[in-house]
Amino acid sequence: MRIHWATLSEADISVARDDGALVIVPLGAVEQHGAHLPVNTDIAIAAAVADEVARRLGNSLVTPPIHWGYSSSHMGFTGTISLRPGTLQALLEDICGSLVTHGFEKVTILSSHGTNRPIAQIFVREFHAATGKTVSYVHYTDFGKQAFNELRKSEKGGEMHAGEFETALQMFLNPELVDLSVGHTEYVHPERHFGIASASRDITEAGRISFGYDIKSIFPTGVMGDPMPATPELGAALFERIVEGIVQVLGEYRAAP
Repeated sequence: MRIHWATLSEADISVARDDGALVIVPLGAVEQHGAHLPVNTDIAIAAAVADEVARRLGNSLVTPPIHWGYSSSHMGFTGTISLRPGTLQALLEDICGSLVTHGFEKVTILSSHGTNRPIAQIFVREFHAATGKTVSYVHYTDFGKQAFNELRKSEKGGEMHAGEFETALQMFLNPELVDLSVGHTEYVHPERHFGIASASRDITEAGRISFGYDIKSIFPTGVMGDPMPATPELGAALFERIVEGIVQVLGEYRAAP
């Protein structure tokens, strides 16, 4: 089954539309992930998840990925390419607007990178208000947190950015791009790093307060956590749980009126 939008003809895409195909738009970021991971980590994982979800769901297409996201807090590191919030919202509006104009009724944005979340969540609400069309949004990490808590070797604070969770997934998906020989560990401690006990501690503990900060000034290596215990086996287990969860949710979304 050919799932990639960009490899299909106009006629192929029209047939998929007439068959009620779901369209998945992968959304990521191009930003530093310490010395041990490439800057494509977020979009590489999101695109891989989108592809596997589409294969398992069937009757689904995956658009070319949106590589860039809102990464302003990473701009202290060379290699980061960040969009402004308004730019990202406009990009989503144009892409999803094109899809619904062509008659696709079910569109989902499958995202990685935490600060894409509030922008995309506002977008799907505003898009419906303006067009009456329902576009859905899912964030892949939401479907792997429980499994990570069950299987992780790092303690809490071991994954907020470029730690065990993301590193394990890249070791499974793109092992040639991971170099743990230059990995660095910096456990996240809310009071020490942010001065606020209620701030985020881990991918599984988002905290109860939000504020802006520059990552390089607080975490000079760009790592917020501990990548060293990561293994490809953990990445494979996380990937499976993530894909299973998203397949279930998007299956329900596609079947809904």
